[in-house]
Amino acid sequence: MKHNLMRMISGKFMLAVALVVAVSACKKDDEKPSNNVTIDGTVKGLKSALFIYDATSSESPVDSKPYYRNELVLFSSGLTNSGDELTGKGDFLDLEINGGSQTLEEGTYTFTGTEENSQAFQIWEASAAIGYDISTQKGETYDFTSGAMVVTKSGDKYTIKVNAVAGSHVIVGTFTGSITSVEEN
Repeated sequence: MKHNLMRMISGKFMLAVALVVAVSACKKDDEKPSNNVTIDGTVKGLKSALFIYDATSSESPVDSKPYYRNELVLFSSGLTNSGDELTGKGDFLDLEINGGSQTLEEGTYTFTGTEENSQAFQIWEASAAIGYDISTQKGETYDFTSGAMVVTKSGDKYTIKVNAVAGSHVIVGTFTGSITSVEEN
C-alpha cells in the first residue's frame, strides 16, 4: 500500500512537472513583436530605425524659427540601408517631418499633409508599406491622411509611437531602440 501511494504521488508530481514545462515552453500564437506596424489588424515586425537629417535649415513662415526637413524610417528585416538609401523588400513606416534641429527631438509631431506654413513638429508627408520592393516600387502602400507621432528618449534608446489613418485604414506603429542618423545626400 505504501509503495502504491508513493507511485501515485510520484506519478502526479511528474505529471505536474510535465504540465508546467509544456505550458512554459509554448509561445502564445497571438504574441506580436514589440517593434511593429499594424495596418487594419495585420501586424508586421520592425527591426531598425533610420533618421535622415537635412544639412540646412529653412525659416518658418509661421513663427520665423528655423526648422529642418528630416525623415524617419522604421523598417523590417528584408530591408537594409546604405547611407540614406534603402534596398530590398519588406515593410516600413516613412515619415517626412519638420524638426527644430538635425536630431530627432522628443515631442508630438502632428500630420499636416502639406509643406505650406511649415514649422517644427509637423509631419508633412507619411506612408506605410507592406511587402514593398524598393527596386520595383511595388507593394501595398498607405498614404497618411491624418495622424500623429510621439517621440520619447531615455539614454540612447528612443520610443516612437505612431497613430494614423490612411483613407479608411488604421495604422499603429511602435518602435523602441537605437536610431541610426545619417545626413541626407
